[in-house]
Amino acid sequence: MRITIIPSDGRVNIDGKSYGGIDLSFIDPNIHAIQWYDTEGEVEIKDSRGRIVENREITSFDEFASVIPLWETAKAADQQSPLPQ
Repeated sequence: MRITIIPSDGRVNIDGKSYGGIDLSFIDPNIHAIQWYDTEGEVEIKDSRGRIVENREITSFDEFASVIPLWETAKAADQQSPLPQ
């Protein structure tokens, strides 16, 4: 599973499908992005100016797994919204 999380934008992308407006306020505000590539990933850390100053490798997605049901909720809401006429 390929996952990108951009907390400041409230955006989560899973396997190429992206949804925004997700409340990600529980994620450390110093995190610019989380990138997950099936079995490993990285956390991009930013400074007070918003510059990425560090990439931390991660080998577990457990800390961020709670975003998956939030993404699934956003996906379900999108699928239920009426098509423009």
